[in-house]
Amino acid sequence: MNAEAAIKRIEAQGYVLLEGVIAPELVEALKNALIELEAAEGTQPGGNRFEGSRTIRIYNLLAKHRVFEEVPVHPAV
Repeated sequence: MNAEAAIKRIEAQGYVLLEGVIAPELVEALKNALIELEAAEGTQPGGNRFEGSRTIRIYNLLAKHRVFEEVPVHPAV
C-alpha cells in the first residue's frame, strides 16, 4: 500500500494497518520487551473506564527499554 492509499484509508476508517513494515526480528524484540516490562512492573489492566478493564498499558516505553528507541527513528516512520 502506498502513502496515498494509506492516507485515504485513515480518512475513511480512522486507521490503517501496514503489514510487513518492520522486520520480524524487531517485532519479536518489541514483544519480548513488553512481556519483560509487564512482568517487572506487575502491570495490570486499568481500574477505570478510560484505561480499560482489560487493556494493559505501559507508559513512557522509550525510557524503560532501549529497543523502543528504534521505533521513532525507523525508516518506515
